[in-house]
Amino acid sequence: MSDKQRAALKVYGILKREYFANHSLCQFEGCFFTANHIHHTRGRSGRKLNETRYWLALCCFHHEWIHAHAREARKLGYIKF
Repeated sequence: MSDKQRAALKVYGILKREYFANHSLCQFEGCFFTANHIHHTRGRSGRKLNETRYWLALCCFHHEWIHAHAREARKLGYIKF
């Protein structure tokens, strides 16, 4: 792992904790479970890893659902790339 990637992951850990502090519930429409996953709606490569404007806090079930049903998730706006 490069030093640049290591630094980005360190920042990611800090941002993730802050994001969950402000978004404790799943942001999937109609869900009220505790959020414990970060979903990157525009992917997470490069600078997108730490772009919180593209994040959603999700429960495990809905994060897995989004990735298993990409076409429908894209129509619903949970995937934007």
